[in-house]
Amino acid sequence: MALDVNCGDTFLLDFTGAPNEHLFVVITRVIEKLNNFVIVGIESAENTHSENLVLLSPGEHPFLTKLSSVSYRFAAIMTIEELDSRIKQGTAKKREPMPPEIVARIVKGMKQTRKAPRYVQEYFNDITWPLDSPCT
Repeated sequence: MALDVNCGDTFLLDFTGAPNEHLFVVITRVIEKLNNFVIVGIESAENTHSENLVLLSPGEHPFLTKLSSVSYRFAAIMTIEELDSRIKQGTAKKREPMPPEIVARIVKGMKQTRKAPRYVQEYFNDITWPLDSPCT
């Protein structure tokens, strides 16, 4: 059975170059023909590299215990197969979904940020421009 991934799903992922796991949020629907989606990371707002464009308060998601920032520099395009493989290897763990109103704030920030990798932002814009919400 294929892994079911939806907009707003969150995962703890080991990310290259990061000292520990970070929370990542799915911010698009799964593109069926390509079987992929866009994710963004969450990090401490105290991090000197934090963009602080979209801040999340403790309690806005069960994992958040301190002021956090959406880390668009860690935005990525991920496939269902890659995520499924990471879960089986133990380098990804599913967490509670992000509330829709928080996802909407994160999506708005993705449209404004200058920190996301260019190819990810272009892909995000290409798949979301005709939609009211990238989750539909």
